[in-house]
Amino acid sequence: MNRNLQIGIQFKASTARLASIRQSLNPTLTLTDTLNLPGGIDSTGLFVDPKSVIQILADWVTKNELRGQPAVFSVPNNSAFISWTKLPDVTGQELLSVARYRLRKQFPKMGEHAVVAVAQPSGSNEESLAIGVNRELIDQRADIIDQAGLNPLAAEVEAQAMLRIVDHGVRSSGNFDPHANYCIVQIESLSTNFIVIRSGKLSFMRTVRVGSRAIEEVVNSALSESEKSLEEILYAPTTWLFNRQFLSCLNSTFEPINIGEPTNALVKEFRLLLNYFRSLYPERSYEGVINHLIVLGKISQLRGFNRAIADLLAIEMDDFNPLVGLALDLSHPTYLQTTKTSTQFTVPLGLAQAPYQVHPSQQVNHESEFRFIRQAV
Repeated sequence: MNRNLQIGIQFKASTARLASIRQSLNPTLTLTDTLNLPGGIDSTGLFVDPKSVIQILADWVTKNELRGQPAVFSVPNNSAFISWTKLPDVTGQELLSVARYRLRKQFPKMGEHAVVAVAQPSGSNEESLAIGVNRELIDQRADIIDQAGLNPLAAEVEAQAMLRIVDHGVRSSGNFDPHANYCIVQIESLSTNFIVIRSGKLSFMRTVRVGSRAIEEVVNSALSESEKSLEEILYAPTTWLFNRQFLSCLNSTFEPINIGEPTNALVKEFRLLLNYFRSLYPERSYEGVINHLIVLGKISQLRGFNRAIADLLAIEMDDFNPLVGLALDLSHPTYLQTTKTSTQFTVPLGLAQAPYQVHPSQQVNHESEFRFIRQAV
């Protein structure tokens, strides 16, 4: 077993995205992969067919000789209860009890025995970040990982893992002030997650049931007679989104396709979010203005898509590469696939770099509140 290797596992409804990183002062990405999972998940985030998920993950562990390695796994944003609140100057079980009480008062749906974690900033007058997740979800996912042959080390909300990578990228790039207000937009197949960062702190999250599949269905319908797959056409280097709505191919492989309707459906949700965020603060206050947008997800690979969204919203769009700061020790096919689809692995990359087993001499002093040592029960 490699002592410094840590695996990040992002569980989705029908897939699991995985990344393994050899942790050190110069972390190295050694593997990425995507597994198809059967059965899906129910409304509470539990897998419908956990035995099949265990078998698929166990086969992957055996194939890559990773038995016994520590793994950090994800919790969906919409399955977590998150609140910034001022907590008394107490520690340990007493702190967690107060946080649990505050969360249950704010979120009645949170179970009595939910797993609770608290992030306490250094300033005594600052608010703490309290997070609660129903225990059944944590237990099932930890059990799946354990039975598959890995060591379930910790669980993190997807937003936490994502922010670990985005924060590093923002600070490294210098494109904008890391304390500015910005929004991370994670576009999945059937849903989109909005994560707003205000003054360097997680402000709020929202998930809407609009995703990239609507765009893919329009393209698929228009190209029903094509011998090429949707992937080969939609994400080809020669395919671009022109005039914010027309999908066209530079070598005339297909006639222009109008994807304006599903694109505008996404933009509508963006606008609702921007307007809601502004409404939380006094009129004409800069506090409610989102200055930058970072788009993650497969659809962001479509050339011209991010620029079209930025133009329609009149907001600055920033390119983002989650592989910045990582050395890559990958096979040639994995390297090509990973660099092509890097934003899809933002969450597992963040999970694989969670500082749970790093030697104290290797730890870095991070300023952000979402880089914290968690206390959980």
